[in-house]
Amino acid sequence: MSSRWCLASGAPEAAIAGEADSFTVPHRVFRDYLLCQRIWSATETVEIMSKDPQSEAEISLWKQVVSLWEMEVRQDLESIQKALHQNYSGWVTGKDKAHDYHAALASVGPSAPRVLRYTLKPLKITVFDDHVGVVHYTYEAEVQAERNVQETIRGRWTEMYLRKSGAWQMIAVSGGPDGQR
Repeated sequence: MSSRWCLASGAPEAAIAGEADSFTVPHRVFRDYLLCQRIWSATETVEIMSKDPQSEAEISLWKQVVSLWEMEVRQDLESIQKALHQNYSGWVTGKDKAHDYHAALASVGPSAPRVLRYTLKPLKITVFDDHVGVVHYTYEAEVQAERNVQETIRGRWTEMYLRKSGAWQMIAVSGGPDGQR
């Protein structure tokens, strides 16, 4: 049995001790369990990092990644505006050119496909001098593309962040759905 640790209190003791293979928690509680040796989403268990995070900065950076996905689920444009740096730049795989802050906001607004469910798997988290962070991860998301039409999308992102006054802001992103390379 591998050792387990948990960032947030409240995870079932059996899971922390490694005695439970999986359990289900409500989606809204997902973020409270995000840095256990496993991530528990609404309906499934996904293994995450092969090593424990090395610093508080790595933990807080991953929490920000998850928080941005939660904002997207809620289509919380106001919070997303604050989470993105004004000079943000991104390049989605398969697109001819990079996009800016305003295009990023439009991609999560009320007219954009709505994220219904997601699972994230961090591959590597690196923090430089407690101020710049890079996160590589894969995702699977169920989105409502059109009225009554749901689609599962799998892909990968590399996201870059700047830490200002203790808060992480996304400054750049590259990646997107698999199969668009």
